[in-house]
Amino acid sequence: MYNGPDQAPGSNRARAEPMDLNHRADPLLIGFLILSLLLHLLLLYLVPRHSLLPATPVDEPPVVVEMRPTQPRERELELPETPNQPRTKPAQRLGPSDQQVEKETAPRGADFEDRKPQTPAQPLSPRPQTPATPAQPVTTAPAKTEPHPAQSETAPAPEAPLQPSPPSLEKLITLPQSTAARTVNEAREKAREEVAEGNAVWLDTEQDLLNSFFRRLKDGIYRVWNYPPRAAEAGQEGVCLLKITFRRDGTVLKVELKESSGSPLLDNEAIAAVRRGGPYGELPRSYKEDQLNVFAFFRYSLLRSHSTRFGDIFGNN
Repeated sequence: MYNGPDQAPGSNRARAEPMDLNHRADPLLIGFLILSLLLHLLLLYLVPRHSLLPATPVDEPPVVVEMRPTQPRERELELPETPNQPRTKPAQRLGPSDQQVEKETAPRGADFEDRKPQTPAQPLSPRPQTPATPAQPVTTAPAKTEPHPAQSETAPAPEAPLQPSPPSLEKLITLPQSTAARTVNEAREKAREEVAEGNAVWLDTEQDLLNSFFRRLKDGIYRVWNYPPRAAEAGQEGVCLLKITFRRDGTVLKVELKESSGSPLLDNEAIAAVRRGGPYGELPRSYKEDQLNVFAFFRYSLLRSHSTRFGDIFGNN
């Protein structure tokens, strides 16, 4: 088929147009590739390297905890010693001479436990009264009348005397209490000389520096103090007085029986309870002596045996 001269240039133009399009697309593609490459390089530069990699576990050293023993706390509150400060302001009134009050040495014995219970007075039983015999009137019979036979009158038989009534329960209860109070007063009189000389003190005495020690002493004894079963079955009760000597560290040096309760079972149990209840802690530093002598009463009571505490420990108060 013949192609004229007019058709040759058009066919060449048709074949040249796709080639121009390919030439135009290549620079755009290369530009996008270069831009993408630059963005990736910028991203790698800005983002830290360690954030892209998985975190490697780090072996931390083990934590060692040391348990220390607890430090013992002081069980008593000691009052600091305050030095005597001289008076800065003189007194408004001065006496003619210096006076010093004498130290009280006699036991008080004014507490409710130390008072002697008053026993109620028993009413006197009334005496039996015998009815009085009425006086017979004297009658004069006429001369010629026959005498009437004498009327026999029988006197009422005297009543038997009333037997004394047994003592009341209240009197039986107050009897051992009065005996115990008398024993306590007699023991205080015997121990008064040692307390007055300063060689010993009463339990619960009014000394602030020994209050915490006395509290520990009573608590420790109450935990181990028992009523002897044989003494309870025999109905034995009473009050004994002990003199307890303590060392500086609070241990018991010796226990002396100053006044017996009348029952060796009760006395031995009180002495054993003092030794079993220790140690009672150190004496306060404000107490300067090396030893401490304490007088203490131990009272046993069967009336209180069914309660929480069958007896009590007390001193001069």
